[in-house]
Amino acid sequence: MANRTASIVVRGTVHGKRVNWSLNRAKQQGLTGTFWLKWRKGDTQTWDGPHKDEWTAKAAKAKRERELTLIALGVPASVITSDVALKDAIDAFILERTASQDASSVRRWQWELDRFAKVSGKIYLRDLEREDGFAYWNLYKAEGAKPRTIFNRVQSLLTFLKNRGITGLLKAGEMPIFDEKDVDYYTENNPEELAKFFSACNPEERLAFMFFLYSGCREREVMFACWNNVDFVNRTYTVRPKPDLGFRTKNGQVRAVPLPHILIDALKTYVVVVGSRRLIFVNSEGGAEGHFLYKCKQIAFRAGLNCGHCVNKQGKSCAEHAVCANWSPHKFRRTWATMHLLNGMPVPLLPSTNTARRTRP
Repeated sequence: MANRTASIVVRGTVHGKRVNWSLNRAKQQGLTGTFWLKWRKGDTQTWDGPHKDEWTAKAAKAKRERELTLIALGVPASVITSDVALKDAIDAFILERTASQDASSVRRWQWELDRFAKVSGKIYLRDLEREDGFAYWNLYKAEGAKPRTIFNRVQSLLTFLKNRGITGLLKAGEMPIFDEKDVDYYTENNPEELAKFFSACNPEERLAFMFFLYSGCREREVMFACWNNVDFVNRTYTVRPKPDLGFRTKNGQVRAVPLPHILIDALKTYVVVVGSRRLIFVNSEGGAEGHFLYKCKQIAFRAGLNCGHCVNKQGKSCAEHAVCANWSPHKFRRTWATMHLLNGMPVPLLPSTNTARRTRP
């Protein structure tokens, strides 16, 4: 049977003679040396090294064992050793994502992977090393990205690499560490803030953010909300995919959301005003409204609700600009979930909201 495994060996010197130890023995006994990889190719023992450190050797071991497995399965050597360009690998990955994800998600993947390609400077996929992963990590760190953002970006990179058959560049214990934030919601610290927020809205803004608050929908679910998904009799809104508009539901789930009388009555009045158009909320050109975050911050600023302390990446203070981090459409979703929990609705009956989270010690 063809060999499919490789071993890491620590090579040192004892009394002037070269000695090889297994990696486990070297770690248990505190022995030091250089890291080498060995495997059998037919009847011949083959060596590769030295490698810079244990984790570089482990990455080389994972790569070598993939190649040995492909050889054992009869894949031609010309295919195994072919030079796959990093750009071509990214294009293939994006094509796969295009088939299963919406346009905005695909654009995000393209942006992230293009950044990684630029940072690594590598032409071929096989040349990627641990240093490239850390360089990508440090790019976001230098830009002042938050730990959770860095974790998400690195995790996405590993997803791409695994999809292309590359594992072992980073281990689980080396992933960026972040502290989960406490779940905050509107009215938690100021019972009057939502009343002030809605008083600063024009009629269309008021209805849109009432929809956020009373449906608990995500931003893109509100962007692509359609009149034919509102059941005025049973007072529900059904979140459905709309392929022709480029909208997919999260995890492919369709769900019906109960709506209170106050929102149903407001929608009944609004549908008379806007007539037979498909989307409930539209922009100035009649397309899906994609600026809820901007509008939310503008309204909070007009209402005098900014905290006055936070500063965005462009250096703008929310004391003078509509950039307060405390105001976003997603916080309306957290508020909706929290209010339901405080009123006794069990967590399993709520759609996924990321409300119940673990905090790292």
